Amino acid sequence: MNKVMIYGNVGKAPKFNTTGQGTPQAKFSIAPKEISKKGTEPRTHWIQCVSYGKTAELIRDYVGQGDTIIIEDGKLETITLDKKPGQEYADTFTRVRVDRIQFIRNKSQNGNEDQRYSDNQPFN
Repeated sequence: MNKVMIYGNVGKAPKFNTTGQGTPQAKFSIAPKEISKKGTEPRTHWIQCVSYGKTAELIRDYVGQGDTIIIEDGKLETITLDKKPGQEYADTFTRVRVDRIQFIRNKSQNGNEDQRYSDNQPFN
């Protein structure tokens, strides 16, 4: 089974583009909320994420830097980049392919929080 769920804050504003086939794509990073042991500082882990289609469009329209989201349905995927001349090995990295998210906290222009909403519910 390959299933990922993450609750955390979005890093920089998501980057949006379209693939060569015209599919919407959003890329962003998320720092999971981590509970630390008493007397220790929590550590921040940045996880790279990508989404496609309707989920990517929702991220483009409603997610910004610092927003709190839940990745409800994601999968780990490993990407291998082409080996560059002179490199012994090709670069490989793992990211989360996001299929469904829930928006928990969205910072509005005046710094207040907006309502909760999810990608599987209609917006008002």
